[in-house]
Amino acid sequence: MANTFRAVTVSTVSGEGALTARFNFPTNVNVDYDPQGLSVKVIRADPVLAQEVLEFPVHSQSECSRVAGQSYIFTIDNETLFFKFASDADCQAFHLLVSKTKAGRSSSVFTVRTEDSSAMQYFQFYGYLSQQQNMMQDYVRTSTYQRAILSNINDFKNKVVLDVGAGSGILSFFAAQAGARKVYAVEASNMAHHAQALVRANGLHDRITVVAGKIEEIELPESVDVIISEPMGYMLYNERMLETYLHAKKWLKPNGNMYPTRGDLHIAPFTDDALFMEQYNKANFWYQTCFHGVDLSALRTAAMKEYFRQPIVDTFDIRICMARYTGAPAAPPPGVNSSSPSETYWNSIESTASLSNGQGVMLTDATQQYCSTPDQTIAYGTHPNMIKTVMLQEEFIKRIGISQNGDI
Repeated sequence: MANTFRAVTVSTVSGEGALTARFNFPTNVNVDYDPQGLSVKVIRADPVLAQEVLEFPVHSQSECSRVAGQSYIFTIDNETLFFKFASDADCQAFHLLVSKTKAGRSSSVFTVRTEDSSAMQYFQFYGYLSQQQNMMQDYVRTSTYQRAILSNINDFKNKVVLDVGAGSGILSFFAAQAGARKVYAVEASNMAHHAQALVRANGLHDRITVVAGKIEEIELPESVDVIISEPMGYMLYNERMLETYLHAKKWLKPNGNMYPTRGDLHIAPFTDDALFMEQYNKANFWYQTCFHGVDLSALRTAAMKEYFRQPIVDTFDIRICMARYTGAPAAPPPGVNSSSPSETYWNSIESTASLSNGQGVMLTDATQQYCSTPDQTIAYGTHPNMIKTVMLQEEFIKRIGISQNGDI
């Protein structure tokens, strides 16, 4: 992924224009993708002590220019750096990378709809290994995607696949497991470098190509047969990843497949007195008439509106729902398998029945037990809320989880 330029001489430029060597040892220059443009890294040219000695970003507002045939000059903070490349060809290649970065962002669909500060925060968050770990350890999410892909091998075998927002590349590995001929894993955060390391470590560099960049800005060498992604945010639309996923269709062949292809949003009203009082008491801070001698009460109404406008993302006891969905799901499009059991099914299930993921539920004379493994049982009377949650979660997964056709 990184472009490496060898035997680059780096000097500082004085106010009078004199050049002074910045380092007293040979250096190479690596140019990597960065969510805001490019990351230029000066590396010590030593196979044993190949350490990074300087790094700076290049973006649309960077002050830089090509000088003659083999040189480039940058002004960074209070320092001016002069790069002399080993050949005209190297300098030209470096110039093309910088020019594309400086000129390309203004025309990007992503840039038009996203503030720079918001994008930076977003990509920094998903660039952490700990965040990728949280998602990968979500058993329902990860295993459901793997089942959907491996259950539809004919859609993937010998096909070209595009993984949008690949992150660690886990979906790309699933596509490779299903026999994909080529997978393009597109990732805009710095996680792209870690994904590349995983691809090399698993010996799949000939089948999985990590493309560092935004789907709205990158180029692919060919159209794809299948697009895979995990684009769902809270309430489906949060983070606006869905827009990026749909934008990727420009690379999809006619009659190509998308995993997922459909999403259902389920909404139920609920009431929670404790949550209401928690938010109400927060706003009551502004009801004070003598806070260190200052009357704050003029802002109480505004504070109430602010607190009760904010969304709260959390898990809640199912009993606070004012409505319970017990009817059949909406009719799916032709060819889509989205059948799922209703709550009536749960109440009629026999003691020998088991779920598709190996978890067992036994119902006998209103006594319910949930078995996390074949050798464990948990009494319903001791953990009623947990058991209800598990049952409803399984019902939820079967209703809106990814089906074997790759649908949500």
